[in-house]
Amino acid sequence: MKFLRKISTWKTYFVLLALYVFFVVFIMKGMSAIGPENLGPLDLLFSYSPEQVYSHFDSYGEAGRASYQRAAIFSDGPYMLVYTAGFMVLIMILAKKLWPARGKMHRLALVPVFPLLFDIGENSAIVAMLRAYPERMDGAAQIASLFSSLKWSSVGLTSALIAGLAITLLIRKFKP
Repeated sequence: MKFLRKISTWKTYFVLLALYVFFVVFIMKGMSAIGPENLGPLDLLFSYSPEQVYSHFDSYGEAGRASYQRAAIFSDGPYMLVYTAGFMVLIMILAKKLWPARGKMHRLALVPVFPLLFDIGENSAIVAMLRAYPERMDGAAQIASLFSSLKWSSVGLTSALIAGLAITLLIRKFKP
């Protein structure tokens, strides 16, 4: 926590934000439309059935599946670390402004670790299914879907936390 407190500045946040935008625009952009049917990656969906997984995999084609697997292994990992660090730094900045002397409240900055862990679980299951394709792994598909739902729910919770901290800070700033 001490290291996170130290590096949590607006400068650090904007560097992470720039890296995030870079990933979205240049690295992850190609993954938004895989295969001839331009279906997006599973990890952008909130949930899915095993049938949807294999319908997506079939439509991606061999090249699309290989591309998805490479992206899930090599691109999504750094992307996850960037968005997690960005969330953590932003929450710590807001928490330090709201509670400068209350270190326990600074632990709120650890909330973004949950989306990261669920994202790792989701990607691991997806990569396992891609490697086993055309063999079906329905159990892995259900686990991947659960991780996707947990990831997006925890991203929503993290976003709500950030909004709540920012609103609280604004109220305190403008309160007479």
